[in-house]
Amino acid sequence: ATSVLAVGPLLEPAGQAILVRVDASEAHFGAAVTRGTQSLDRVSRFGAQVGDWDLIDALLGVSAVGGGGMALGDDFATRFVLVDPPRLAHGDVFGGPLVLAAADACTVASRDNARRCFARLRQLIASHYFPTVEPTAGAYIDGCDRFAQGDLRGAASAWRPLVSGHEADAGYAGNALARFGPVAFDAAGDHDLAARIDARSLASGFDAFAGASPATAREARRALARGDKTAARQLAQKLVDAWAAADVSVPAVADMRALLSKSP
Repeated sequence: ATSVLAVGPLLEPAGQAILVRVDASEAHFGAAVTRGTQSLDRVSRFGAQVGDWDLIDALLGVSAVGGGGMALGDDFATRFVLVDPPRLAHGDVFGGPLVLAAADACTVASRDNARRCFARLRQLIASHYFPTVEPTAGAYIDGCDRFAQGDLRGAASAWRPLVSGHEADAGYAGNALARFGPVAFDAAGDHDLAARIDARSLASGFDAFAGASPATAREARRALARGDKTAARQLAQKLVDAWAAADVSVPAVADMRALLSKSP
């Protein structure tokens, strides 16, 4: 991170993204969010600096654990997407991933800002603001939009065709499916698909900090639901051990402690 930051402002988001993940790896989630949001405040045009996608992805991963996602999403939507002209880079070959990165951020915004953010992204795509757009961007954005509005079954329906060809990639764009897809698929009753996505994330270490991830908690609940109390307790204890000393209150810790108390 130090060598990246030494290059200068162009690489500052990339260097700060590394440090955000270092903070989170020590369960300093509050410090990580503070560091990352301060760095994002210095970004004047999203997509123009090396690593700003990485920065927003790191922040989204950490806020999924320690909170602050809605404030992050609202700030992103109002600062970069809902202004006129938008403060999104365009005119280069990276338009496709940039759309996905913006969609990821708007997924955690408050419902009204999310609705307006996705409407604007669709408008920008239709007007060819971005030089390239991923072929699956329409379905991806639809799923993000529905998830943001609380329509989890609708999100699952939009995202389902994308699952087989979509892998989580920390530091890149388009991770809402790995980050929020399991929640949507569980709500839609497709527990096997939700578990399959989480299994990929657990194997790759996606959104894993200090030895646990949100997928750890979801797998613990699934294990308990199928009657495997041993696995449920092991997973729950793993998360509690990893995050109990975090610098902010982590809701998953309380949830896993409750699971442990109910499954002696």
